[in-house]
Amino acid sequence: MQPSCGLLTTWRLRSEDGRFKASPGRRVRETLVCRTVPSPMDLIGFGFAAVVILESIWSYRRKGGVVFLIAGLFFGILSAYGAYRISRDQRDIKLSLYAAFFLATLMGTRFKRSKRIKPAGLMAGLSFLMILRLVLLLL
Repeated sequence: MQPSCGLLTTWRLRSEDGRFKASPGRRVRETLVCRTVPSPMDLIGFGFAAVVILESIWSYRRKGGVVFLIAGLFFGILSAYGAYRISRDQRDIKLSLYAAFFLATLMGTRFKRSKRIKPAGLMAGLSFLMILRLVLLLL
C-alpha cells in the first residue's frame, strides 16, 4: 500500500446573517491526513509461483524425486512471497528476480542436456519471461 498524504486545514466558521462562511484569516489547526491507496495484486507473480509448485508436485508423482519436490516447493514459496512483496511495493522485485533467475539458469541447463520440453524447457521459458516482466516493471 502506498500512502497518499495531504494537508487538511480546519477553518473557524463565523455566522453572518444566519449563514456560515469560512474565514480564511482564522485558521484553527492544520492536520496531516494520510490514507493508503491499495496497489494492484501481482497476479502474474502468484500464477508463476503456483506453476512452479504444481510442476514440482507433478515431477515428484511422476519420477519420485524428493529433492526436486523440496526444491520446487522452496522456489514456489519464495516466488509467492516475492509476488506478495511486489503487491505491497511495485519497486521491490529483488526476491522474485533472484528466484526466477536461479530457476531459469538451473532449468535452462537441464533443458540443454535433456532436450525435453516438459518440465525443464517449460520452467526455463516461464522463468525467462518472468525475468523479462520484472525488468520491464522497473521501467
